[in-house]
Amino acid sequence: MTLRYTDDHKAIIKLARSKGLSDEEILKALVANEYGDGARLQIVLKFAPFLGLSEEDAREVAAKSGLIRR
Repeated sequence: MTLRYTDDHKAIIKLARSKGLSDEEILKALVANEYGDGARLQIVLKFAPFLGLSEEDAREVAAKSGLIRR
């Protein structure tokens, strides 16, 4: 599934959840077109609260799925 990055973070997460996406799948979709750990990490941290995750938990999910380096 492709998620369009918009300023309405809550709506993005709501749509993704309605499609049954996990936290990992949502983060993968959000950072799909970003190249570089810095940009990817910013997106992960920005969306962490909307996913119900702490920043540390979001980092861990992203690192385990290969989206960012530890």
